[in-house]
Amino acid sequence: MPSGDFLKAFGLIFDSNNGYLPVSLKGRLHHAETSLLFPGSSQWISGLLMAIPFLEGKSQIKINSLKSRPYIDITLDILRQAGIQIYEPEKDLFVVHGYQPVLNCRFKVESDWSTAAFYIAGSACHGELIIEGISKSSSHADKKILEVLEQYGANVNWLNDDQLYVKSTDKPGSFDIDIGDSPDLFPVICAMAVRASGPCRIYGIERLEHKESNRLATIMEEWNRLGLKIETEGNVAVVYPGNVKGGEFYSHNDHRLVMAGIILGSFSERGLWILGSDAVNKSYPQIWDDLSKFTTLEHKR
Repeated sequence: MPSGDFLKAFGLIFDSNNGYLPVSLKGRLHHAETSLLFPGSSQWISGLLMAIPFLEGKSQIKINSLKSRPYIDITLDILRQAGIQIYEPEKDLFVVHGYQPVLNCRFKVESDWSTAAFYIAGSACHGELIIEGISKSSSHADKKILEVLEQYGANVNWLNDDQLYVKSTDKPGSFDIDIGDSPDLFPVICAMAVRASGPCRIYGIERLEHKESNRLATIMEEWNRLGLKIETEGNVAVVYPGNVKGGEFYSHNDHRLVMAGIILGSFSERGLWILGSDAVNKSYPQIWDDLSKFTTLEHKR
């Protein structure tokens, strides 16, 4: 659903240049009782759930075709720790009373599984690593990377509740995985699939076009550039194993593609030049300094 339609029910008028800048926003947020089609990103839902407890009156929101539910659950957990009451009388129906007070509270913000997945995937391909600060009990959607590693055959072991040990296997297996709730994993697990023993099937790819790039299209373009094979069958991407000789890899201004390119380059024959590598600054600007601590790389700033 276009973002303008999503916001209109709550009194806001949103306009853009066909989905691009510049944008304009008019009106005042008010409570509403409505049924909405999932807007394409859970961030819209999270932002709304954080705002409506402070409005006048009760709001009731039914989200149809809700995706990325684990991210909504993280939002709900943080709000409840702050004393905000949000009820869910039935699946994906949220009832929120207005004028709610916020309680003093202290909670620990867990580390980012989406970024950790890059290191987890890279370590599954070769080498070994201890990753600190990610929670064993996390409900983060990208924790699903561990299901990929289980099928892949990598050695994975929790040393304690926030230390994960990952070691690669000499004979990585293929995997079948649904990323409908965790689309950010797609680039790095595609890189893992290149080293698999057979074709890997990745389900739930319909939302990839709405990321920093159209990730399905851009991954397929870069795989083709490197002589690698990836096909689609409806809502499934099939990634085939292959050899990465080297060459140029374009980021398409997408930080997750940069991370996938780093993994591919790490087991390529001649290395990869990642063009537009500064796209990674969106989420992880210090990545080059961190990588240089345990690997050899050349980065033109």
